[in-house]
Amino acid sequence: MSDSMIREKPTAFGSIRQNNIFNGHSPLKLFTHAKITITDIFKNIASYVNDSNTYLNDVIKSDRNLITNDKYKEIQQLKERVSRILSIISRDHMKVVFFGRTSNGKSTVMNAMLREKILPIGMGHTTNCFLQIEGTDKNEPSVLIPGSDELKSIN
Repeated sequence: MSDSMIREKPTAFGSIRQNNIFNGHSPLKLFTHAKITITDIFKNIASYVNDSNTYLNDVIKSDRNLITNDKYKEIQQLKERVSRILSIISRDHMKVVFFGRTSNGKSTVMNAMLREKILPIGMGHTTNCFLQIEGTDKNEPSVLIPGSDELKSIN
C-alpha cells in the first residue's frame, strides 16, 4: 500500500472547482474559517475565565469568605476544561479517519462531504492507499509523496 497526500483537489469539475476557490465556498475553506472563528471565541472565553480566576485567587486569599472552597474548586475545573478545549481546537491539523471494508463507500462519503469528486470511486480496490487531504490557497491540485517535499501536479 503506498502512502500519498493530496494537497489540493483534482480538476474533475474544472469550472465548478475554480468558482468554489474564487468565491470562497470551498468546503475546506469554510471549515478553516469556522475553525478560526471558534478558536477566537474560545480564546475570549479563556481570557474571561483567567481574569475571573485572578480575581477569585485574591478573594480566596482574603478573610472575607465570599466564596466556598467547593465553589472555588468548581471554577478551577471550569478553567482547566476551557484550556483543554482551546488547546485541541487551536491545533494546526485536525484529523478525521474513515475506515471500513473494501467498496463500502468511504471515498464516496468524503467526496460528498467536500461537494466535489476528489477521490476515485468504483467497485473493488479503488483508492487502495492511505490519503491525507488538505486545503490550500493554490489553484493547482497536487500530490505530496511521503519522504519528499516536492509537490507533484495532478494535471
